[in-house]
Amino acid sequence: MISAIKSIYKGRRAIQKLVKVKFTGKRIPVRVSLLVTKYCNLSCSFCYVEELNSKKVAEPSLESIKNILDQIYDAGCRWVSFIGGEPLIRNDIEDIIDYACSKSMFIEMTTNGFYVKKRIEALKKVDFLTISLDGDEESNNKSRGDGSFEKIVEGIEYALKNDIKVRVHAVLSKRTMSKKSLEFLSDFCNRLKVKLNFSEISLDDDKREPDFDLS
Repeated sequence: MISAIKSIYKGRRAIQKLVKVKFTGKRIPVRVSLLVTKYCNLSCSFCYVEELNSKKVAEPSLESIKNILDQIYDAGCRWVSFIGGEPLIRNDIEDIIDYACSKSMFIEMTTNGFYVKKRIEALKKVDFLTISLDGDEESNNKSRGDGSFEKIVEGIEYALKNDIKVRVHAVLSKRTMSKKSLEFLSDFCNRLKVKLNFSEISLDDDKREPDFDLS
């Protein structure tokens, strides 16, 4: 199982590099992951947000985000992924989405699912929504906090109800990587007919470093 997941991750990166060279003829990012906020309503055990706060990373303004979108568009990129923190915390998140839409960019967003219902009109403009869920209730709540499982599942189901394309994303660690948890994720995603993917596997509980590479 572990080797298969690693192979999928490496394969995806290789395909992205191939697309850059084969179809563009120049070195441009196929996709840019853009951190729109360092703030989050959760304190996940593995997350790098606290590291960002300790380094006093400035919160990007709406105008600075628009400027970045202009730059990556001018560089030839047409695929942006909004990440955080929790992107849906921003009150101007719909303005950010609208600006990317005005450039006809393909828009992804990664969220913990808590504010899906509140921001549903904005999310209807997103091409793909990735919602984080780390296994069954016991496993997920160990890494994301008590009560988070119910809210995340509610967010996934509400997004699907509103015809938003959803993918479930799981962070695997020694807290969550059990047969029971993996079987739950497989059954849950099959039932809802959504895709499931995993982050790089961490066999310890160290917090992940932020990775802002263009891809």
